[in-house]
Amino acid sequence: MIMSRINGQNFTRALSGGQGPTPYLEEMARLHVAIHRHRAPGLPSLKAWLGDEIQQAEANLGAALQSVLDRLAEMPHSDRLCHGDFQPPNVMGKPGNAWIIDWTHAAQGDPAIDVCQSWLLMQRSEKEVATAYVEAYAKESGREPDDVLRWAPIVASARLGNVPSEADSLTPIVFEGLSR
Repeated sequence: MIMSRINGQNFTRALSGGQGPTPYLEEMARLHVAIHRHRAPGLPSLKAWLGDEIQQAEANLGAALQSVLDRLAEMPHSDRLCHGDFQPPNVMGKPGNAWIIDWTHAAQGDPAIDVCQSWLLMQRSEKEVATAYVEAYAKESGREPDDVLRWAPIVASARLGNVPSEADSLTPIVFEGLSR
């Protein structure tokens, strides 16, 4: 692994306050789509990782565990490059001259999983920005926002297995998503 120092601010400050689509959100969407254009056959499967994490959430999911695992099994697999932790703190610089950092969770999978993870991470502090990001990504990629958000109960379940302290915010996402 090669590490370099990137000077400058990350995108967090520019996106705080829920201002909706901005050049920063549009830049994030462009960068994320560019990542997803690459194949990553040598990286671990993001879908398999989700399954492992969901198993860890058994205590919080209860009887819903099997429903989440069944939903995961029905979802598509892909070999596209996914960042795994794409969120404003991991994008440095300014629109037109930005760098993506923290590639420790890179994997292969459906780009919609990666974007849904971004949505989930962003919505913890900036719900409006998270929603605007999914819309910006959809516009840039040609995918529908629903393609991304149909992963929400799965991604939230996996996070529940990894960060059970967020159960109060994650559990409603899981059960609301499963009811659709």
